[in-house]
Order: sequence, then structure tokens, then C-alpha cells
Amino acid sequence: MPTSLPPIEYGPDDLVRTVKAKGDLTWNNRTYYLGQGFARQPVALRPTATNGLHEVYFCHQRLGWIDLLQPPAKSKHHYLPLRKIRPSPRP
Repeated sequence: MPTSLPPIEYGPDDLVRTVKAKGDLTWNNRTYYLGQGFARQPVALRPTATNGLHEVYFCHQRLGWIDLLQPPAKSKHHYLPLRKIRPSPRP
């Protein structure tokens, strides 16, 4: 068994961000809560065909979606949810 795991690698088109110590991810002036289990780990943001919608991946596992067209949180102390199901297509 290896003494350490290999580093997590993502594709060249992925936007890679590191999850903060409390499990949150800040991107585009919005803060999303992913979970403390992802603290200090890199995650990939991948755009979709839907404007403003990005998939969030940890390694090969999709965690959910970030919807940039969703209204921002009321204050910087509130987290936006990570969508667990794919939002309906927009008109």
C-alpha cells in the first residue's frame, strides 16, 4: 500500500478551485458549502451547455451543480446551496 495517495489531477479545461478549511468554496463573489470532508481539497468546475450552470467534481465524482444565475446570498455569512439535482432547462 502506498504511503501517500497520488495528487488529484483534472483536465486542462477544468477550472480548479481549492475548498476552504470550513468546507466552503468561493467563486464569482458567491460562497457555496460543499462539506468539511472536502476541506483543502481541489475540486473542478465544469461549464455545461446551459448558461451560468457549472458541474462541481471531486476526482471523477460529480458533487452537484452551481447556478450562477441564482440570486446571491443575503450576506457574506450565508452559503448558497450546491444543487444536488440538475436544474430544469431554462426557456
